[in-house]
Amino acid sequence: MHKEHAAQVVAVLRAAESRQHVETDTGKVLEDIALILLTITSRYAEGLTAELLGPDRLEGVTPAINFGWARMLLFGAVAIAAGAGCELAGVPAGVATPLVGAVLLLGGRALLGYRLGAVETLDLFRGAK
Repeated sequence: MHKEHAAQVVAVLRAAESRQHVETDTGKVLEDIALILLTITSRYAEGLTAELLGPDRLEGVTPAINFGWARMLLFGAVAIAAGAGCELAGVPAGVATPLVGAVLLLGGRALLGYRLGAVETLDLFRGAK
């Protein structure tokens, strides 16, 4: 239930954000976005995480699709390809380790859309919680 609601809220936010690129009255669009965000913030603060936006706002909204699994699958393929590429090219282990690490750091940042900072990205590799 929460995931479906969250996907609908994301879809509403994406639709509102895309309006600013096509509508001429961007001030009105930004006011609408601010109102949506204020509603979400207020309801979240009240603990209404399954009702961040009301049913009237979510009516007819197609939930956003989460492609996080595809990004992680692609990231795994990049990691395997980096290691295999170094092995096939005969790169010495002393050079391959930092090279693969750099590929993983940059690839991870690119695939995650720079949503994580450098420290958080490194924490993914170190297994930090």
